[in-house]
Amino acid sequence: MKKEKAENNTVDFEKIILNITLLIPAIFIVILLLSITTMTCIGAGDTWWYLACGRYIVENRTVPQTDVFSHTFYGKEWINSEWLTNVVFYLIFSAFGREGLAVYKIIMVIIIFSLILFRVYRKTSDYRYVLICLFILSFVGRIFLDIRAQLSTFIFINICILLFDLYREGKRWVIYIIPVMMIPWVNLHGGYIYIFFILGCYFLGETVDRFMEKYNKEDKKQKDEKRVNSIMIWPLLMAICFFICLINPYNIRVYEFPFKILHQPSFKDTLEWLPPLTWKYPFYSDIMAFTCPSIYIPYAIVFVIFSVLSWRRLYMGEFFISYLTLFMSISSRRFIPLFIFVSAPLLCQAFSITAGNIIRQIENNNTVMFFKKNNRIISLSVMMIAVLYLYGYIFYMKIIPGVIASGSLFNYMTVDYSFPASSCEFLRANKIKGKLLNYYNWGGYIYWHLFPDTPGFIDGRAHGVYDEKLYDEYKLLGSKDGWLEFDDGGMNVLEKGLTKNKFTLIKSMKDRVFTPESITAKLRALNFQEDEIEFVKKLMIRVNWEKIADHYNIDIIFINKYVNNDLAQLVIQRGDKWYFVYQDNNALIFLRKNEANRMIVEKLIKGELFIPEEAKNYYKQEGK
Repeated sequence: MKKEKAENNTVDFEKIILNITLLIPAIFIVILLLSITTMTCIGAGDTWWYLACGRYIVENRTVPQTDVFSHTFYGKEWINSEWLTNVVFYLIFSAFGREGLAVYKIIMVIIIFSLILFRVYRKTSDYRYVLICLFILSFVGRIFLDIRAQLSTFIFINICILLFDLYREGKRWVIYIIPVMMIPWVNLHGGYIYIFFILGCYFLGETVDRFMEKYNKEDKKQKDEKRVNSIMIWPLLMAICFFICLINPYNIRVYEFPFKILHQPSFKDTLEWLPPLTWKYPFYSDIMAFTCPSIYIPYAIVFVIFSVLSWRRLYMGEFFISYLTLFMSISSRRFIPLFIFVSAPLLCQAFSITAGNIIRQIENNNTVMFFKKNNRIISLSVMMIAVLYLYGYIFYMKIIPGVIASGSLFNYMTVDYSFPASSCEFLRANKIKGKLLNYYNWGGYIYWHLFPDTPGFIDGRAHGVYDEKLYDEYKLLGSKDGWLEFDDGGMNVLEKGLTKNKFTLIKSMKDRVFTPESITAKLRALNFQEDEIEFVKKLMIRVNWEKIADHYNIDIIFINKYVNNDLAQLVIQRGDKWYFVYQDNNALIFLRKNEANRMIVEKLIKGELFIPEEAKNYYKQEGK
């Protein structure tokens, strides 16, 4: 008897040792993956206008209903669906500095991943699927996990789906958390609109499940009644959420913002809106790095295969929302993380179902028996290889030296060196004020440092504030020959010289800008004859950067010397109208020639202006 107990204790001890040997590399994998994910360098242009807006709200005790930062759209309607995130960012920054926002991102990423991995484990009860899923989440999602408001949407979406899982398991009370949760969500990020897509998909899923008759015929009537009740909860919840979401500073107008991009296709040319299959610029060029497209595409294929194979055993509501986000991700890369975060638990469930069926069918196969007997050794070997790979990846990407060289986690995460700190300091210290023509990605950074003395031309708020015409004009500012636009005089002549139908088509293009090539292609596509095309083009006015500068009364041109190089060369050629007053490692500043700026230039020549160290060092390196 004592001998049997001793043997049992020995066996238990061996199991503990084996579990520990697996647990240790698993913990290392988790830590390394989270480090890689949170330490990704992303040029956070939006973070800075968040801070500027948060400061404005806190200091003025009001949420702006119109634009207050730019001079191009000052006073026009601005629906800022992220106003509460702006305030949160500013309060964190004020209390804890830059590192506070870095820690905020780390905490948010950990919460997002924890929710997803918890759902994976609930569906599979296998830690190996959890680790595999964490790899996918880290290497696909990390490029989108910057210090922005979308982090809160990723959290709320996964909380919603988890609550719906619990609801279906019999915990009915959890459903009442959703409407309460919508109050902060609608004020933190425009992604709140996804709740209606999720509820719609779950309503459709419940309806399909009802007609699939997966339940036994003997208690069909009773289950039919329960099924009807469960179906009706989804449209009811949609109606409740609709009215709850009106608790925001913009009331019903908050529903306008998520759909504005549909009416402004020019903004879809920005990198985050491009479809994944037409990317021109990969995220990484190194061999060791998993690029986003290289994982996303095979992941999407695997998801489709295994979800289709297992669809009868999957919950159709989750099935539909996963496919909806798949189609969204195909249309725009900004939805790729949403697709991964929503579908990963379902994929793991589908894969475990399919793999289980295959294993049961070939259970006596020698290969299967070998894997069963050596399961722990194989798992340990794979995990050790993963640990070595991740260590090698961190070493190859020079993440730790990069953080040290940047001086802080926040600086490294946001690629802080790419923003014009010294040039903003030059303008502020020398009290140089005026309307800006600025680099798009620097708009928010300039507002944070120079508001309200230097209102901007454009910034990362994109379609939330600006229209397509201004955005198109900004993109063409470096064009040597300028571009073509319609004006009122030309439109009056066109109305008389074209048929009613064709003039209606021209009228729809009035607030757009074109190159000679693009307007020709557009009109040909609309079946205009060649003589009509020439007639239209002759009545369009030619515009270039100088006319834009004059139209908006630009005082200061503040641009990126590399991205805006074409525009810089054009401005330099007009030395009769513009002073070239500042240059450092990444910025150029020009001042319009007028009396006020002449005095500034005289002080610059006399050495009476403050010159930042970066600019001094730049001139020393260049030998100037």
